[in-house]
Amino acid sequence: MLKFQQGFTMVEILIVITIVSMLAGLGYFMDLNILKSNIFSSDLNGIVDSIRRSRSEALNNIDNSAHGIKILPDSYVLFEGQNYDSRIVSKDQIIPVNSELTFSGLNEAVFTQLSGESTASGSIMVTEGLKTSAITINYDGGVNW
Repeated sequence: MLKFQQGFTMVEILIVITIVSMLAGLGYFMDLNILKSNIFSSDLNGIVDSIRRSRSEALNNIDNSAHGIKILPDSYVLFEGQNYDSRIVSKDQIIPVNSELTFSGLNEAVFTQLSGESTASGSIMVTEGLKTSAITINYDGGVNW
């Protein structure tokens, strides 16, 4: 009678372990880059959403006032008033940002009530490490990124 042996040889097991280890190693490094990219995109989308929210509040004449956004080194502030210096401080909405983000360019935009037009036009440059993205606000209140 013939005996059948079932199972895998040691060589087959070592080959499979090697292939799985290589794929897992590549996946780990690729996943870290994707995660960092997603965090940057999420931060950028949060800022754009806040700018649009500020414009929307001005368009809807919330509290019969202009609304704006002020970019600070460690946060950005949604405020109510003609400019950041003369704002109604009690209405401030302070939103902290990722500590790795840096900002340059336009640092304040105010949207006029009912029209939503911006008092400033320019770009907010957002940088994290080697990644840089521009958020552009025009005088009509349009936001592009």
